[in-house]
Amino acid sequence: FQQTAFALETAYGISETSTWDTLTTDTTPEALKAWKLLMLAQAQRCFFERASSDQMKPAVVAKLAMQTAKYYEHAAAMLRELKAGSLEKMLSHLEVGHKVFEAYAQFYAAAEHEAAYEYGMQVSRLEGAATLIVEAARLSPRALPESSDTTTAAAAAITPKHAHASRLNDTVYNERVPPLATLPRLETKSIVKPLPVTELAPKGVSTAVDGLKGEDLFAKLVPLNVLQDASVYTAARDDMLREMALSV
Repeated sequence: FQQTAFALETAYGISETSTWDTLTTDTTPEALKAWKLLMLAQAQRCFFERASSDQMKPAVVAKLAMQTAKYYEHAAAMLRELKAGSLEKMLSHLEVGHKVFEAYAQFYAAAEHEAAYEYGMQVSRLEGAATLIVEAARLSPRALPESSDTTTAAAAAITPKHAHASRLNDTVYNERVPPLATLPRLETKSIVKPLPVTELAPKGVSTAVDGLKGEDLFAKLVPLNVLQDASVYTAARDDMLREMALSV
């Protein structure tokens, strides 16, 4: 995902400065930037899922989830600018990703409040997460098929926890539940970035990353008989140029 993000970042630079008269919608600078952000979101999501499965501290997982949500949000904003009907499903997919991972961020932040015996704040975070999941579920039918699976998995984790925490607070703790907007904003933590594809760098030629070199994958692409014909042509051309020079 990170290497794909680098390739798309390179393509974005070419597309942005090109003088081409026409570009397909999915190769415009805005679309390429959106695809790059999507790849970073997918890469960040991998780290989030690993941190979650490894049961890392909820505060850490919340930051990873919130950054994943931000990548999806920014990618959606870029596609929205295009106003292209052909990309509506993808736009909805990105919007679902934004809401689902912001919900996960609130979910894990709620676990921090629970550990600190801040039950009212815990319920507030979980209410926010549950609301985001409902919004994601409304968008899912208009998105790519996998969006529904992502939303269902998140709902399976968040909805029961929200119901349980609300019931405990109502019957045992009786803490005031503050509005979510009054709670501290969640922090983000990005641990991904575009990574160059070293295999595609021509031998002896540096890429955008200083000192990075690779093997020329196209060195052996031209068949031997073509190389032989090219050699014969080059020799004949040189002979003709010498004869012309002598006749002048």
